[in-house]
Amino acid sequence: ECECEWPGTSGESLTCDTSPGAKYCTCDEGYEGMFCERCAPGFYRTAPHFPCHACPCNMHGANRTTCQYIEGFLKCDACEIGYEGTMCHRCSRGFYRYRKYCVPCHCNGNTPKDAHQMCLPSTGMCRSCQYNTTGFHCEFCLKGYVGSAKSFKKCVLPEDAVGLNMPGSADGLSEKSDSNTSGLSAGLIVTITMLVLLAIAAGGFLAFRRYRTWRRRKGPAFWTVGMSPSGDAVDISSVHNPDARLDDEDDDYRGDGVDGGDVREGRGKQSSKYLRLVEDA
Repeated sequence: ECECEWPGTSGESLTCDTSPGAKYCTCDEGYEGMFCERCAPGFYRTAPHFPCHACPCNMHGANRTTCQYIEGFLKCDACEIGYEGTMCHRCSRGFYRYRKYCVPCHCNGNTPKDAHQMCLPSTGMCRSCQYNTTGFHCEFCLKGYVGSAKSFKKCVLPEDAVGLNMPGSADGLSEKSDSNTSGLSAGLIVTITMLVLLAIAAGGFLAFRRYRTWRRRKGPAFWTVGMSPSGDAVDISSVHNPDARLDDEDDDYRGDGVDGGDVREGRGKQSSKYLRLVEDA
């Protein structure tokens, strides 16, 4: 009697379907074979007739999702470059983990190629910097050395750098000095230009203010004459710009009168600027 194998068969019945053109057994996911007796690629089982499980290979590190369970050990078949371990879960030598991925160590070529750990697997900090370099990525020269840890891959003493046209040598310092001088000159020109423009703007503003003040003071004063309701007195008032000054003083009007009358100082908030003319009885 034909029977499908449990637990890989789909459905409750394990009886084979012997009808023409039909598959004997309908398998669940992870199983294959005529009787669903094998694990499909990407799945494994720890013993015959045991359930099949998906391979737990790292989704970023495994080149294939297939794995093998041999003598109690599970191992993924192939890992991507930069990954290692039975599940392709570790970063290999020369790589470190960055956001779930293994990326190459960035040490500017200043670490030994055969170093056990070129950089720390957790942070990427370079270890065993050589050629007199230091820094997180071996990007700086040691104290007392000159050169370029990135470009020349070498840092030397100042006396050994003469004639090599390296940063820190005589030629390199000369080029750096010329570059700094040109940069300072350009900055000085820009600063002077800004100061001149500010001075011109300030001068124009002050000239405009003085012009407005002059225009306010330019208008001449004029007089108004008002009669009281009783007709006994005549008010002569000076209306003028607030900043203008009257040339006439009170003493110039005393004794002159109008038709032999007396002139008296007005009584108000601006008594010095108003005169009252009183007619003779």
